[in-house]
Amino acid sequence: MSLFDLLFILIFLGTVVALIVILISALCGRRGTAIRIMRGLGGSLAAYFLVVVLVAVATPQKVLTREQSRCFDEMCFSVTDVKTASAIGKKPPMTKASGTFYLVAIRVSCLGHGRAQSEAGVGASLVDAAGHTYEVSPAGQHAYEAENSVNPPLTARVAPGEDVSSVQVFDVPLKAPDIALHVSHSGPGLFIIGDDESPLHKPTIIRLHP
Repeated sequence: MSLFDLLFILIFLGTVVALIVILISALCGRRGTAIRIMRGLGGSLAAYFLVVVLVAVATPQKVLTREQSRCFDEMCFSVTDVKTASAIGKKPPMTKASGTFYLVAIRVSCLGHGRAQSEAGVGASLVDAAGHTYEVSPAGQHAYEAENSVNPPLTARVAPGEDVSSVQVFDVPLKAPDIALHVSHSGPGLFIIGDDESPLHKPTIIRLHP
């Protein structure tokens, strides 16, 4: 846990306490006190979120290679294989891509101890050098899983020291430049200073090719 994580927790708890005091003051008829606390709270939160945005804008994008992992606490994600295909299916009717299917094998690893873990709120998308984002193709994913019955999700529960492989299928335009993987994570990181999921922060990406 970083210093900014602790700061967020303190601000969150402080906000909860302030809201309780505001409510009690209002119910007890101390309207002036409630208004002063509300203004102070609003100003403090505005200043904090301004810092979150300014740090996000000023921080350079982090680019990982396929040998590196994207970690959230003790759960890590890395790329082990990338294949492309114009269609998925061994026999007609095959599912054809609008551009090219990218089949990205992502290793989901647990570095924890004592019990199996999973990471909720994790998702994957591809981004190109022009800033375009490509989400998982429902048709491509369905076709792949119809042929490969064992394909754990990114949110799979993994035992300590072990890993599973999850293949995610994307439909990418033929001329999309410099494709990379973005493993996203929904959660309080949106409100933490320096977190790469915070507003306007350039996402951490994993390059699919050297």
